Amino acid sequence: QQLALEEAAIGAYANLWLASASAAVVEEQKEALARFAQIARARYAAGGGSQSDLLRADVELARMEDPLLELEEMEIAARATLASLANASFDAVQGAPEMPPLPPLPDDPGALLARIASHPEVAALEEQAKRSEIEARLEARNRWPDPTVQLVYGQRNDAPDMVGAQVMFDIPVFAGSKEDRLAAAARTEAKALRNRREAVVRRMEGEARAAFSAARRQERLIRLFEEEIVPRAERNLTAAIGAYQAGTVDFLTLLDARVQLQSQRLEALRARANYLRAVARLSRTTGVSLFATGTGAASEVENG
Repeated sequence: QQLALEEAAIGAYANLWLASASAAVVEEQKEALARFAQIARARYAAGGGSQSDLLRADVELARMEDPLLELEEMEIAARATLASLANASFDAVQGAPEMPPLPPLPDDPGALLARIASHPEVAALEEQAKRSEIEARLEARNRWPDPTVQLVYGQRNDAPDMVGAQVMFDIPVFAGSKEDRLAAAARTEAKALRNRREAVVRRMEGEARAAFSAARRQERLIRLFEEEIVPRAERNLTAAIGAYQAGTVDFLTLLDARVQLQSQRLEALRARANYLRAVARLSRTTGVSLFATGTGAASEVENG
């Protein structure tokens, strides 16, 4: 239950951060588009541009209000989810969220998969199975009655005192009929619980492998966007601004460069949020919170 709550909270926080950070990117690009409109007006006033450029700039500025409204709705929903999980009021979840440090992944998922055997859900089924097996053994022993041993002491007037012992037990006329049924039922229950445990382990292993693969993919995307794609889009936009001012490209080329930069920045943010969600899912399915100790969590798993 605790791991599931952690996954839900991290997912909601990732949505909250993504909405806030994406809105900041859109607002920045909105300001950039306003500057482009000023450049277009200056060129038009100097006889080097067209009125259609001004109209396109106004249309693009108006269109940017729609994603901002969607992101605002996403942020409100995320804050409401966090408030519900924390059993707090909506107003208690305030402030601009910050991206937490991304917890590193171990190099190989094998160590994490091995920890599934001690997952709380798996451990609970194992404990239930053991109790049923103990119950089966106890019922099997109840098939035969327990003997009762008594010591007897007697005084005699014409002879030495007497000391004796007696053993008594009930004769099982209907030996084992009830106990056999109870023992068999307990053994069946134990077997069913162990089968269920194995099924849960296999399901969790599948989910953990999928979550690990998803986290690894998002990790690569983060590096790709932040180290290569976004810097290239920034250089492309800078070149497009200079070319438009020089009159070598049209306004649509400038707008396309801006759209591409905004799109790549938003994708980079999504990759970070998706990484957090995948690691949270991996933590839940393996029973190991990779958020607990930051960089130490992955090394602890790898070292067993």
